[in-house]
Amino acid sequence: MKWNNGKAHKALNKEHARLLELGMTEEQAQAMYDYDLSVLNGNRREAIHNQRLDMQAFDDENSDYGQNPLLDKFLYALTTEIDRNDANRYAWVDEIENERLGIALKSMPQDYIELLTEIVIDGYTHSEIAEKHNVCRTAITNKIARVKKIIEKFSSGA
Repeated sequence: MKWNNGKAHKALNKEHARLLELGMTEEQAQAMYDYDLSVLNGNRREAIHNQRLDMQAFDDENSDYGQNPLLDKFLYALTTEIDRNDANRYAWVDEIENERLGIALKSMPQDYIELLTEIVIDGYTHSEIAEKHNVCRTAITNKIARVKKIIEKFSSGA
């Protein structure tokens, strides 16, 4: 949305003069002017801080990067990849032969199971997982230690 501040103020001043010509008192016209000026300033702020996001920019056929700077800036945040195998992502937990270990894994929070999946199934290193989740490596190491304690508790028979 484009904004021409000079043009908007010129129109506001013209309207103020018109109200005076129509016989409105100076106080009434000034009150109307102050109100209209506050509306104009609100519209200006909205025009400056908001930008229209064309939905046609999402069409793969018409993809023309650089048309919309806002879209270019946030394209990664506005897109997602659908993992068709997401339903089977944790199927390995059901395949555990050790019954106590299977129970231990199924009782863990979802983020612990995801962490184990990233390490064991996906083959990520601790550093790669930390980078992927935007946390420090120490946080991942501590979470792995908690997962190990849960597994040890169940596998020891406690």
